Amino acid sequence: MVGASRVARMIRFCVHDPSALRTVPTNGGESFDLRSAFLVGVDGRPTRGVMEARRGEIVAAVSGDQPFGLSLLVDLGAGVSPGELGSASGREPVSNIASNFASEFAGARMQVQTCFLPPRAEPYELFLEFARWTIKQFIEDCERWQMWNPSRHAEAFERWEAARDVFREALRTVDPLEAERLSRRALAIGLSACEALASRHAALLLAKRFSKRAASGASLGVCVEAAAPPNPASAAVSVASRFDVIALRTPWRRLETKPGTYDFKSLDAWVKWAVAAKKRIVLGPLVDFSTRDGVPTGLPDHVLAARGNHERMAELLWNHTRKIAERYRDAARVFIPASGANCAGWHTEGIDRMVEYVRTTVYAVRDARQDAQIVLEIRSPGAESWRGVKGTAWPSAFVQRLVAENLSLAAVGVRFEQGALGDPVRDLMTNARILDDYLGKEVPIIITGFGIPSVASPEQSVARGHWRGGASNERQKEWGDAMTRLAMSRGFVEAVWWSRLEDVAENSAGSTPARSTDGLLDVAGNIKPIAERLLALRRAMSPTQGTAVGAASPSVRGGA
Repeated sequence: MVGASRVARMIRFCVHDPSALRTVPTNGGESFDLRSAFLVGVDGRPTRGVMEARRGEIVAAVSGDQPFGLSLLVDLGAGVSPGELGSASGREPVSNIASNFASEFAGARMQVQTCFLPPRAEPYELFLEFARWTIKQFIEDCERWQMWNPSRHAEAFERWEAARDVFREALRTVDPLEAERLSRRALAIGLSACEALASRHAALLLAKRFSKRAASGASLGVCVEAAAPPNPASAAVSVASRFDVIALRTPWRRLETKPGTYDFKSLDAWVKWAVAAKKRIVLGPLVDFSTRDGVPTGLPDHVLAARGNHERMAELLWNHTRKIAERYRDAARVFIPASGANCAGWHTEGIDRMVEYVRTTVYAVRDARQDAQIVLEIRSPGAESWRGVKGTAWPSAFVQRLVAENLSLAAVGVRFEQGALGDPVRDLMTNARILDDYLGKEVPIIITGFGIPSVASPEQSVARGHWRGGASNERQKEWGDAMTRLAMSRGFVEAVWWSRLEDVAENSAGSTPARSTDGLLDVAGNIKPIAERLLALRRAMSPTQGTAVGAASPSVRGGA
């Protein structure tokens, strides 16, 4: 195990069923797939450490003397069939809605974690610790949200009680394989309880927020790649016209086809359409620092070649950003000068240097339009790749640093793009916890892109997971409904923008690295159910319909 000689604390996790975790081929046969795994410190943030799979065990170690946990993408395959929730505890089965919810959850592949554990001689049971953490998180968020009244949140509490019953049965079971099966079942039921509680909490806050006043006229937006000019007769333009905000993406790699040569044809056409349609236009990110597996993906090769030459990099950033802002200053007032400067792939530059680069892009926009409204964007808010790497900052801490720079920000954008080409899929309660980390940052928050795919390849599902049984139009609609309610229930969130207008069939220069299916329309131009669901939620956010928007979605209902 690399670096093991320099670490003082080691924990072993055992897995009894070889099929409980995905495996990858190795020289000696097969080993547990740990590509999605990372260690978590007691502050809840990824921490530096080493991991290794050894004959039915995962061995993890960190330096220092603090307990830590393990986070991993897990298939919740040991599912719960309808009616099984209640029978596990000897009680009557709970409602069919609750049973079906847990049954659907059993097909998910999601990022979960263990409790923070001290070292000991014997190994910990991995799935037992996953289930223990989930049950514990329900308790903590009940306290944090002051939702300790089972009669008001009955369905969530009944699921939680069922999860505890199965968990206790796992503790009592002598057979390790059977105990592990029960632990996986408790995990699935516990996650369903957590999501039900998070949805119920969002419903209460949402009803309160919009019971007497309507949402702003810019609360719902959609991101447009602008890879091709808009066709006025197309379904895509028809759908886009129904959204408040049109966030036009400006991928540097696509706009600057070769050093010094720009192609603005498609972007010009979309800006012209949006102006004629009297839409609120947002341009950006003008500079995309985002990374995938630690490798920058949003900058042209000639710009990446300037890494290490800070003066040259700053010059390139200024010239490009000002060129875009100058071209569209009369059409757009809101710009996203930079995105993803918090990503761990830039740790060699360091926090101070990345803040300097962000400041350069902001000043370049304001040099073109003095009254420009600036939104800076955070990528990977769960910071799965951060892991305490020196030279980088936790996403919300990076926001605080940007606010301290006195850049007069109109808002900070946070992207929740999960699955396939995005971040690992997480449950709704974890997403809520990540989002709440931005409360009190002295700047409004906009969800500048949220979405999951409606179709995913087996490779994408293994790498990033999927929500409740796999990617589909229906799952995409349910997740989008739940995340919209969750985000807009927070008073510090001003708007939400869906991540993509149209699916991308194949790679196009400067766009996405592979097929993307998180759009509101598929590649054939068919409108997906998520589009109508988002627009229905937008209509519901009015004073006369506050209670309607506050009601939980049928698919994620948390009790009444």
